[in-house]
Amino acid sequence: MLLGCLTVLAVLALQLQKELLVRKGISGGRVQVARLLLGERVVQRKLDREVIWDDVAPGECLYNRDAVRTAEASRAKVEFDDGTQLELAENSLVVLDRSDSRLNVEFVRGSMSARGGDRKST
Repeated sequence: MLLGCLTVLAVLALQLQKELLVRKGISGGRVQVARLLLGERVVQRKLDREVIWDDVAPGECLYNRDAVRTAEASRAKVEFDDGTQLELAENSLVVLDRSDSRLNVEFVRGSMSARGGDRKST
C-alpha cells in the first residue's frame, strides 16, 4: 500500500516537473511560431489546452496555439519568424495558430495592427 502511494506521488511529481519546465520556456516538442518583442505592464500567455494564464516577458518564445492577452493600459508587440510584427493594444486577446505552412492569428477581442515582414520563413 505504501509503495503504491509512493509510486503515485512520484508519477505526479514528474508530471508537475514537466509542466513547470514547459511553462518556463522549454518547448516540450511544441512548435515555436513567434517571440514577444515588447511587453508593457501586463502581458500574459495561456498554453494550448491549459486554463492558467502566466506572465510572459520580452524575449520569450510563443508557440503554436498559445493565446496572448494584454490587460488594461498594457500593450505587446509579437514578431513572427518571417519578420511580421503584430501589435496588441490594451485589453486584446489573440490565438496563434500554425497549420502546415500557414500562420493564422485568431483575433478574439481588442485592437491590433500588423506590419508585414520581409524575411523568409524557415
